[in-house]
Amino acid sequence: MPGKKTPDFEAGIKIEEINYSFLEHLEKKISELPENYAIMLLVDANEYNDIILGLVKKFVSTDKTKGVFLTANKQSSQLEQLFFKESKNFDQKKIYFLDCASKELAKEMDNVMICNPQNLIDLNISINQAFDVIPAGGFFIMDSISTLAIYNDERVLKKFVKSVVEKCYAKKINGIFLCNNTKNMKELIDDISPFFDEAIDAEKL
Repeated sequence: MPGKKTPDFEAGIKIEEINYSFLEHLEKKISELPENYAIMLLVDANEYNDIILGLVKKFVSTDKTKGVFLTANKQSSQLEQLFFKESKNFDQKKIYFLDCASKELAKEMDNVMICNPQNLIDLNISINQAFDVIPAGGFFIMDSISTLAIYNDERVLKKFVKSVVEKCYAKKINGIFLCNNTKNMKELIDDISPFFDEAIDAEKL
């Protein structure tokens, strides 16, 4: 991904500049896709926060854009703190969290549903419910396929991912499915890549 090779302390590059560079190239890539798309974004663990922030800035920057964020990596409360800190345009009412990382909420949040990452049937139902309140043209971010792979049988996970991608197309919701680009994920990535319009390596944007 552009900007990665030069550390912040060497060139004074700020996280906003890294995000902008990433977003600029991602948006160009998305412009080549159909109006309603689903992509798998292959990411390096070291770039995780930058990419998540970049995606939120892209999808929450417009007044009409709303979406669903399925998180299995960070608790929804941690993500909201991160988004508020780094994005002036962040509006928590625009994102509905399906939180697979928290066992319970420290405080009641109207835009969060606690989910079990080991129960993909119930998680599928929760996605259906969330999609019912997201208008066409909205977004869905899954973070991440590789984390769900820790908790689930690979065969079942493949069916789940395929089902969610199909829901995105049916509801006209644009889907971004994150997955760690590691050697141990290669077979799964190869198997599920055909479900998407494109599998994009963030480092090559």
